[in-house]
Amino acid sequence: MSDSAQRSMSPGRSLGPNSVLPLVVAATTFFLGGTAAAICNTNICSGSGTSCTISGTPTIDNGCILDLSGKNVTITKDAVVTTDGMCDAEGNCPGFILRAASLVHRGLLRALGGTLVIEVFGNLTTEDVGGHHGHIAVQPPTALDPAGELDLRGAGSVTLGSLISASGGTVAIQGCSVTLAGGSVDASDGGMIQIMYRQALVAQSGALVAPSGIEFHCRDTDDDGECDSDPEGLGCAKDASGSLKCGGGQASVNPVADVVAGDVGPCVGCGNGVRDAGE
Repeated sequence: MSDSAQRSMSPGRSLGPNSVLPLVVAATTFFLGGTAAAICNTNICSGSGTSCTISGTPTIDNGCILDLSGKNVTITKDAVVTTDGMCDAEGNCPGFILRAASLVHRGLLRALGGTLVIEVFGNLTTEDVGGHHGHIAVQPPTALDPAGELDLRGAGSVTLGSLISASGGTVAIQGCSVTLAGGSVDASDGGMIQIMYRQALVAQSGALVAPSGIEFHCRDTDDDGECDSDPEGLGCAKDASGSLKCGGGQASVNPVADVVAGDVGPCVGCGNGVRDAGE
């Protein structure tokens, strides 16, 4: 077995300054059996040097850590990268982790159950250019299976130009800056959305939908309860209690989002993502 074919679902090394929103990825041991077509191999990304491309229709082992952290990865518009949807006897479907130096996603990236974690150590961009439209999705294998979770982590900028969805689960997105550039984040059927940004959160167009609530977590350097940079293009205003709420603007937001100012680390230089005392 190659060292890329890891199947522990612990996310491993952190993204430096990126702290993690309250989304738990459970450690799971899973034996596949009878799924010879499913793989966990970095060879699915072809190319030379520091860049590679994923195309075709690879099926990923549930529980795989696909570590391309030394590569600038492009997923083509016709690519379909999905897990095999195989769960254990207790109904656990681990999902998988994809790591990359940077990521441009134009195809379909999907986990059938469990948690899909995408860790990018630079910029993360999703684009709708036809084909499979840059969709990133987590969905239960069957209607009887539990909802999955989606965790997108970019150490640089995160630009969303396509559909991001988790049916009934939590969508957690974090980056130095996060831009909604025509994309939609959909956690319908009872899910929620959490966006953590350190520098800027900007909506140019798009939609956020999450019946269980939407939260924007921002950096508050001087501990005054205010964001260093308020969300832009999201129709934000303070309510009667003085709390900042965001309800629209350039993007549709349903329901109105809560803004939480707190201990969000800087974009660089703070290894655990939490400000040091006296900073």
